[in-house]
Amino acid sequence: MTSESKKDTRWYELIYVVVLVLLILGAIYSMRYPGSRVGVVYLPHVANELGVVTQVREDMSGWETEIMAKVAQAKEHYDQLSEELTTQIADADDEEAAKELKAQLVQSRQTRRMAIDRLVRQLPERHAAAVSAFRQKLDPIVKQVARERRLDVVIEMGAATGVLYAHTRVDITKMVIAAAKKKF
Repeated sequence: MTSESKKDTRWYELIYVVVLVLLILGAIYSMRYPGSRVGVVYLPHVANELGVVTQVREDMSGWETEIMAKVAQAKEHYDQLSEELTTQIADADDEEAAKELKAQLVQSRQTRRMAIDRLVRQLPERHAAAVSAFRQKLDPIVKQVARERRLDVVIEMGAATGVLYAHTRVDITKMVIAAAKKKF
């Protein structure tokens, strides 16, 4: 073997040793920091255990009764207005006055529909507000449990989130319930 080929061999050996050392260091680093720690919480179960589901159902029943009473009042008001306008149309002296009253009748019916629609939309809006308020109260508790468990990410589990399965070791639902019971 010539001195030239010995230099080439030593160069390759040096590169091999450097790559090997880098691989070993990478393996040690990856074992020390294995990646993000993830936790999963099933919020419907938390809400059920804390009695929030029952409370929201009771609230919804009350809201529904309240809204339906307002709808009945609105219908009664606009039906009375419609009867008055219909009578005025029948008693109108000229065609121009009747035409104007008919336009008012059409406007009254449209206003009635819009008022009732606005009232009916309140029910899902109130439900969404109740759910949002619950989540806001629960958020610091979930963060506290995540910090205690040294989690990097907490994912909500459920049909809407797309998480189909999570191993029990990453499920923090019971811990969140326990912490929430202390705070609520």
